[in-house]
Amino acid sequence: MTSQPSRSDLLQCLTEARRRADEGRSEVLASYSVPWTCGDPGKLFASNRLVESPATLWAIPQRRLALVGLGCAREFRAGADEPWATIQQKWRHLLEAAVIHGDHRLMLCGGFAFDRLGQRRSRWQNFPAAALTLARFGLCRHGSATRLIINILVTATSDCAALADSAIADWTRIVSRPSFAPRAAAPADLSEPDIAADIWKCKVAAATESIRTGAMDKVVLARTRTVPLTISVEDILANLSETHPDAYLFAFARQDACFLGASPERLIEFRDGCLSTWALAGSAPRSAVETEDARLGRGLLRSAKDRHEHALVVNALRSVLTHHCGRLHIPEEPGLRKLPHVQHLITPIEGQAHDGLQLLELLEQLHPSPAVGGLPRGEALAYIRAEEELDRGWYAGPVGWIDDRGNGEFAVALRSALLREGSATLFAGCGIVDGSSPEDEYRETEVKMRTMASALNGPASLSRRYG
Repeated sequence: MTSQPSRSDLLQCLTEARRRADEGRSEVLASYSVPWTCGDPGKLFASNRLVESPATLWAIPQRRLALVGLGCAREFRAGADEPWATIQQKWRHLLEAAVIHGDHRLMLCGGFAFDRLGQRRSRWQNFPAAALTLARFGLCRHGSATRLIINILVTATSDCAALADSAIADWTRIVSRPSFAPRAAAPADLSEPDIAADIWKCKVAAATESIRTGAMDKVVLARTRTVPLTISVEDILANLSETHPDAYLFAFARQDACFLGASPERLIEFRDGCLSTWALAGSAPRSAVETEDARLGRGLLRSAKDRHEHALVVNALRSVLTHHCGRLHIPEEPGLRKLPHVQHLITPIEGQAHDGLQLLELLEQLHPSPAVGGLPRGEALAYIRAEEELDRGWYAGPVGWIDDRGNGEFAVALRSALLREGSATLFAGCGIVDGSSPEDEYRETEVKMRTMASALNGPASLSRRYG
């Protein structure tokens, strides 16, 4: 393993990129990587998130997969009226002349708002409707192998030696930067107050009545709970990694705000034309008593209400994917996905995509799935905008990555919280269908919030560090 990037090798990469820029390109991407001694990705993210913005973390601890991005070489955005596929088109254009030195894949990482047309409120002001970032510095760990990636845009007039020296000096500062201690607990941010329990339950009852009268088949209503932030981001990530090793662990820091969580739900994995997604809908609590936990699981599998809610999601995914796949496999019966605090009905779906299908094009068609929006999609979204009274921001939106081959993976940003101004705002939602009970749905949101509430409850011990 190398202890620092090679100046001569980085300079060679930059110089080659400048030569290509001389041939008529306004700017050329130089991407350089070296093996790196693996540190703690969560600590690296937490120590630098306020300085190297935007900062990203994407990890699946059980797979020993972690991606950290610090700073910005180039960010791709899409406005409210732009297809998400335009991001992929711009990404491919940047890659056409890129100079790549090293055994690595170039990757964008970021997320999308749940509702691009919804009203943007203050707590999400730093999070665009759609933003995927090519980090200036990236750390990619897969199994026992870790690589440092440096991405720099070069023009025909760039001073390559100065760029190389600056990058190496900045990386040295990044790896030596100490962790930020948590600030003293501040009063909770009440600029967007949490909805009272009785009012939210009335909203569930009203939505159930709308469904009963035929206005829609399902709608997902979300709510928030804001609490003081008393532990560090590093400890929060370590807690989530320990308790949810098979989840999608994500964190996106933009200026002084940080959105993070441990999502149980894959929206799409796309690799060389093979795609995989999950229908995840229908919920029941867990129990520490094995026999009781098994009883709760059997009850979930037999629940007419939950099976109906789950079938709506399966059928919606089938209707989208059938148009894009030559082969599609969907099991006839759901199974159980057991998480620390809740268990869900799950149906894994796999398919072979038609040639030419782009990941972000498919992602836009899949989101929002009925698991986080409702059915029919248009009616459910209109109802949410009118009645939920919540800017979800990136909560329940797609978060993930896409690489230079068009492969990628996106999860639904659930079991999450937004940290800002000394407080943490927790998010949770429930699928409302005919027969939903306001009391039961409220209890379900409380169960779902336990993922983040537990992670915020105390620092991780030395034996429970991320990694």
